[in-house]
Amino acid sequence: MVRELAGALADLGVESSVVTLSHRGSANVQFPDDVTLRICGNAAEPKVGLPETGSLLRILFQETKSADLVHLHDMWHFPQLAGAIASRLRNRPYIVSPHGALEPWCLRQHRVLKVIAWESYQRSILNEAQWVHTLTLREQKTVQDLGVRSPISVIPSGVNLRSIDGFRRIGLPENDERGGVKQPFVLYLGRLDPKKQVDVLLDAFVRVAMENREISLTVAGSDPYGSWASMSKRIRQTGLSDRVCYLGYVDELMKFDLMSSAELFIQPSRTEGLSMAVLEAMACGTPVIVSSGCNIPEVEEFRAGFVVPDKAPDFSHAIVQVLQDDALRNLMKQNARRLIEERFTARAMAIAMKSVYEESLVSYKRAGRTAG
Repeated sequence: MVRELAGALADLGVESSVVTLSHRGSANVQFPDDVTLRICGNAAEPKVGLPETGSLLRILFQETKSADLVHLHDMWHFPQLAGAIASRLRNRPYIVSPHGALEPWCLRQHRVLKVIAWESYQRSILNEAQWVHTLTLREQKTVQDLGVRSPISVIPSGVNLRSIDGFRRIGLPENDERGGVKQPFVLYLGRLDPKKQVDVLLDAFVRVAMENREISLTVAGSDPYGSWASMSKRIRQTGLSDRVCYLGYVDELMKFDLMSSAELFIQPSRTEGLSMAVLEAMACGTPVIVSSGCNIPEVEEFRAGFVVPDKAPDFSHAIVQVLQDDALRNLMKQNARRLIEERFTARAMAIAMKSVYEESLVSYKRAGRTAG
């Protein structure tokens, strides 16, 4: 979302500097030329974003000096805390986007550590923010229920259709075999993270494979927890190894080729802020089947796919239903793209966010606070 937002803001005349730590694939993610990107080395402790050196703090302090406003993304990680500290020292207003990190399931993970963080600094970061940006009405209510006092807005993520269409036009070379992907296939693309529940998809696919002898499953994305070893063992036990392909991390060209070629995109997450992968798949004209935890009820409103409980039988039933009905699948393809064009573009996101930025600056100055 950050890249899409920064690029769309640039089109509106808003200058952006993005400060981040390095992660796998960051070198392949292209930001627009008019967005300043500063990558501050690697994280010594990736789970909390603790940097290896002090370069992150130094660069944050440099960038906040010239910034009018700071936008902090995510929670529970060191870069957000460092950004809040730099903003306060420079007397800059800041906005926080939790990106689903305050959902009940997320709060239950490492609960003791999060309670300590909440009481010691995280709650004050939110309460002292000029604005809190949420992605969905559900997330807005979650933040309100936690007693956060700052104004809260709902601005959905958006995708850059021009960029996605550009990747799709380029496509992969004719001799590229997509790492062994077999057509036709359904696709999961994202981290192999416990909350993504890829195991639910694997169980669902076993049922689907009995109904449809042609379909295969492609899984793509990084594996930070080493989960694929146990998953592949389960696949071998079902006798479906020749119909399940794991690609690992893929670059953007491969990502959009896979999304455009898949019969369906599947997202069985327990919880999401608002999945960019689901939005990107629909932008490619691919129907989606997502869990209710993905917070995209518009999928069924526009008949762009199905929203189902995060259980294997529900996913398998929905997948089989779409695969067996060509007319339904073709209708969903058209509706998926239309949904993105009408509700989830990067430009619409940037226009709404620019308004929040402007209101934040006005209220900050009205309160008599000045830059340091």
